[in-house]
Amino acid sequence: AADGIEFAMIRCGYRGYETGAIVADEQFENNINGALEAGLDVGVYFFSQSTGAIEAAEEANFVLGLIEGYDIAMPVAFDWEPLEGSRAEDIDRDELTAGAVVFCEMIKDAGYTPCVYLYRYIAYYDYDLAKLADFQLWIGAPGTTLDFYYEAAIWQFSFTSRLEGIDADVDMNLQFY
Repeated sequence: AADGIEFAMIRCGYRGYETGAIVADEQFENNINGALEAGLDVGVYFFSQSTGAIEAAEEANFVLGLIEGYDIAMPVAFDWEPLEGSRAEDIDRDELTAGAVVFCEMIKDAGYTPCVYLYRYIAYYDYDLAKLADFQLWIGAPGTTLDFYYEAAIWQFSFTSRLEGIDADVDMNLQFY
């Protein structure tokens, strides 16, 4: 943005929703190098399908290995979303929250800014938000008004924006200071 800092939140990897295998995003290196070369501040997110704290710790270790050596100025985010038929579909509130906390604590201990990506329903019904109070929240809430009842560090306001040079829909976010 002309009046602000442009940034990119890049998916670095994910856990398979059926097998549980941890995989690097096939475009991670291209995306992060391109964003850094374009002068963007960069953060990353990992699409988790962990079933609790142990698997979330594995994911955090994986992410830390991937981002080592990169200039990560934006948060490193834990992104868990329910997927029908997923191995993590029946995770309970305590297991999900514990996973997010462990992931974020490990990211923080490594010197990065931890963050939890969520959308309103997951925030209100799937997480124990009181236990996430020490971490930034990145809220996916498309629209013209942020109507999330808690403080968010990043607001994902669109999933269908268009940018010159990208022949696909892109997510758009605002960061709050």
